[in-house]
Amino acid sequence: MFLGLLLASAAITLTGQVDPNAISAVEAGPTLLPLLLPFAVLAIPLADLILAISRRVRAGRSPFAPDKDHLHHRLLSAGNSHVRTAVIMYLWTATLAFPMTISAFAPIWVALLTAALLATITIVVTRTGKKDSVYV
Repeated sequence: MFLGLLLASAAITLTGQVDPNAISAVEAGPTLLPLLLPFAVLAIPLADLILAISRRVRAGRSPFAPDKDHLHHRLLSAGNSHVRTAVIMYLWTATLAFPMTISAFAPIWVALLTAALLATITIVVTRTGKKDSVYV
């Protein structure tokens, strides 16, 4: 909860510093970064929330009813440890957030290359090394 509070307060603080006149400029990347970066960081938890609500409503249950089908539960049931599951989720978040940050300051091809590299690393880490792995 503390991390969520920090992320929310950082987003609110940064959003208040955005100059509306600079958004219409040619180089709007650095200006829009404070608005878009919190969404990139929260993309995985928001996707998990939307999937959970739709899954429960389709099953005829309350959207607030607990279940064991969240993304982290699925990664754990695939044989990953708790630490490895957290690392995988952090890697997916980094795969979305780092390219967005890079695209604000560098050419788009650099951001796409970074996204491809991070996605490849994340997929390899996700698909390899289950419970019997020596690594994280």
